[in-house]
Amino acid sequence: MDSVAVPFLLDNVPSFKFFSRQFILSNHFVYTFNINLDGYGQISVMSSEHAYFLLKASHFGDMASFHHIRHAPTPAAAKRLGRRIMPFVEQQWHAVRFEMMCRALRAKFAVEPLRRALQTTGYGPLVEASKDEYWAAGREMHEIGLTAKPKRTW
Repeated sequence: MDSVAVPFLLDNVPSFKFFSRQFILSNHFVYTFNINLDGYGQISVMSSEHAYFLLKASHFGDMASFHHIRHAPTPAAAKRLGRRIMPFVEQQWHAVRFEMMCRALRAKFAVEPLRRALQTTGYGPLVEASKDEYWAAGREMHEIGLTAKPKRTW
Protein backbone atom coordinates (compact mmCIF):
# COMPACT_ATOMS: atom_id res chain seq x y z
CA MET A 1 0.00 0.00 0.00
CA ASP A 2 1.14 3.53 -0.68
CA SER A 3 2.19 6.01 1.94
CA VAL A 4 -0.41 7.58 4.21
CA ALA A 5 1.36 10.94 4.54
CA VAL A 6 4.66 12.55 5.55
CA PRO A 7 5.00 12.99 9.33
CA PHE A 8 6.18 16.32 10.74
CA LEU A 9 5.80 18.33 13.94
CA LEU A 10 3.37 21.23 14.13
CA ASP A 11 3.80 23.07 17.43
CA ASN A 12 5.39 19.87 18.78
CA VAL A 13 2.30 17.85 17.82
CA PRO A 14 2.79 14.86 15.52
CA SER A 15 1.10 15.85 12.25
CA PHE A 16 0.88 14.58 8.69
CA LYS A 17 1.20 16.40 5.40
CA PHE A 18 0.27 15.04 2.00
CA PHE A 19 -0.24 16.05 -1.60
CA SER A 20 -0.62 14.02 -4.80
CA ARG A 21 -2.12 10.69 -5.64
CA GLN A 22 0.68 8.69 -4.01
CA PHE A 23 -0.69 9.47 -0.53
CA ILE A 24 -3.72 7.60 0.81
CA LEU A 25 -5.16 10.79 2.34
CA SER A 26 -5.30 12.51 -1.05
CA ASN A 27 -8.60 12.69 -2.92
CA HIS A 28 -6.57 11.69 -5.99
CA PHE A 29 -5.45 8.41 -4.42
CA VAL A 30 -6.94 5.61 -6.51
CA TYR A 31 -8.74 2.93 -4.51
CA THR A 32 -12.17 1.66 -5.50
CA PHE A 33 -14.96 1.98 -2.94
CA ASN A 34 -18.75 2.36 -2.90
CA ILE A 35 -20.75 5.46 -2.05
CA ASN A 36 -24.50 5.73 -1.60
CA LEU A 37 -25.85 8.41 -3.93
CA ASP A 38 -29.44 9.54 -3.54
CA GLY A 39 -31.50 8.15 -6.39
CA TYR A 40 -28.68 5.85 -7.58
CA GLY A 41 -27.99 3.54 -4.66
CA GLN A 42 -24.48 2.20 -4.13
CA ILE A 43 -22.08 3.30 -6.85
CA SER A 44 -18.51 2.11 -7.23
CA VAL A 45 -15.98 4.94 -7.62
CA MET A 46 -12.22 4.92 -8.10
CA SER A 47 -11.40 7.90 -5.83
CA SER A 48 -12.91 10.36 -3.38
CA GLU A 49 -12.42 13.01 -6.09
CA HIS A 50 -14.82 11.06 -8.29
CA ALA A 51 -17.27 10.70 -5.38
CA TYR A 52 -17.18 14.42 -4.56
CA PHE A 53 -17.87 15.54 -8.11
CA LEU A 54 -20.57 12.89 -8.59
CA LEU A 55 -22.26 14.36 -5.52
CA LYS A 56 -21.94 17.81 -7.08
CA ALA A 57 -23.39 16.69 -10.42
CA SER A 58 -26.24 14.93 -8.64
CA HIS A 59 -26.92 18.00 -6.49
CA PHE A 60 -27.34 20.19 -9.55
CA GLY A 61 -29.14 17.56 -11.63
CA ASP A 62 -26.50 17.45 -14.38
CA MET A 63 -26.88 13.84 -15.48
CA ALA A 64 -24.62 14.20 -18.53
CA SER A 65 -21.75 15.38 -16.30
CA PHE A 66 -22.64 12.68 -13.77
CA HIS A 67 -22.17 10.00 -16.44
CA HIS A 68 -18.87 11.48 -17.67
CA ILE A 69 -17.47 11.90 -14.14
CA ARG A 70 -18.47 8.36 -13.20
CA HIS A 71 -16.46 7.01 -16.12
CA ALA A 72 -13.55 9.46 -15.94
CA PRO A 73 -10.28 7.51 -16.22
CA THR A 74 -8.46 9.46 -13.49
CA PRO A 75 -9.27 11.63 -10.46
CA ALA A 76 -7.79 14.64 -12.30
CA ALA A 77 -10.18 14.01 -15.21
CA ALA A 78 -13.11 13.77 -12.77
CA LYS A 79 -12.08 17.12 -11.28
CA ARG A 80 -11.87 18.78 -14.71
CA LEU A 81 -15.32 17.47 -15.62
CA GLY A 82 -16.69 18.48 -12.23
CA ARG A 83 -15.74 22.08 -12.88
CA ARG A 84 -18.07 22.12 -15.91
CA ILE A 85 -21.27 21.07 -14.13
CA MET A 86 -24.31 23.08 -15.25
CA PRO A 87 -26.41 24.62 -14.00
CA PHE A 88 -24.09 25.73 -11.21
CA VAL A 89 -25.09 28.15 -8.46
CA GLU A 90 -21.98 29.08 -6.49
CA GLN A 91 -23.80 30.21 -3.33
CA GLN A 92 -25.84 27.04 -3.28
CA TRP A 93 -22.75 24.86 -3.71
CA HIS A 94 -20.77 26.72 -1.05
CA ALA A 95 -23.57 25.96 1.41
CA VAL A 96 -23.27 22.17 0.88
CA ARG A 97 -19.77 21.44 -0.42
CA PHE A 98 -18.25 20.70 2.99
CA GLU A 99 -20.94 18.12 3.77
CA MET A 100 -20.52 16.62 0.29
CA MET A 101 -16.78 16.23 0.87
CA CYS A 102 -17.48 14.65 4.26
CA ARG A 103 -19.82 12.15 2.60
CA ALA A 104 -17.16 11.25 0.03
CA LEU A 105 -14.47 10.84 2.67
CA ARG A 106 -16.65 8.85 5.08
CA ALA A 107 -17.35 6.40 2.25
CA LYS A 108 -13.66 6.21 1.31
CA PHE A 109 -12.40 5.61 4.84
CA ALA A 110 -15.13 3.10 5.69
CA VAL A 111 -13.16 0.62 3.56
CA GLU A 112 -10.33 -1.49 4.91
CA PRO A 113 -7.36 -1.01 4.58
CA LEU A 114 -7.98 2.73 4.12
CA ARG A 115 -9.69 3.00 7.51
CA ARG A 116 -6.67 1.39 9.18
CA ALA A 117 -4.32 3.72 7.31
CA LEU A 118 -6.26 6.77 8.49
CA GLN A 119 -6.24 5.48 12.06
CA THR A 120 -2.43 5.33 12.02
CA THR A 121 -2.38 9.12 11.92
CA GLY A 122 -3.88 9.30 15.41
CA TYR A 123 -5.36 12.64 16.41
CA GLY A 124 -2.75 15.00 14.97
CA PRO A 125 -3.55 17.54 12.25
CA LEU A 126 -3.83 16.32 8.66
CA VAL A 127 -2.45 18.92 6.28
CA GLU A 128 -3.06 18.89 2.53
CA ALA A 129 -0.03 20.70 1.18
CA SER A 130 -1.51 22.81 -1.59
CA LYS A 131 -1.93 26.49 -2.39
CA ASP A 132 -5.71 26.00 -2.12
CA GLU A 133 -6.79 28.01 0.91
CA TYR A 134 -10.23 26.43 1.32
CA TRP A 135 -9.52 22.70 1.20
CA ALA A 136 -5.82 22.78 1.92
CA ALA A 137 -3.07 24.48 3.89
CA GLY A 138 -2.40 27.33 1.49
CA ARG A 139 1.20 26.13 1.26
CA GLU A 140 3.08 23.48 -0.72
CA MET A 141 4.85 20.40 0.72
CA HIS A 142 8.30 21.96 0.83
CA GLU A 143 6.92 25.06 2.57
CA ILE A 144 5.40 23.20 5.51
CA GLY A 145 7.81 22.24 8.24
CA LEU A 146 9.58 23.58 11.26
CA THR A 147 9.37 27.25 10.31
CA ALA A 148 6.37 27.56 8.00
CA LYS A 149 3.04 26.55 9.43
CA PRO A 150 0.04 25.67 7.31
CA LYS A 151 -2.56 28.38 7.01
CA ARG A 152 -5.27 25.77 7.58
CA THR A 153 -5.55 22.21 8.90
CA TRP A 154 -8.48 19.82 9.23
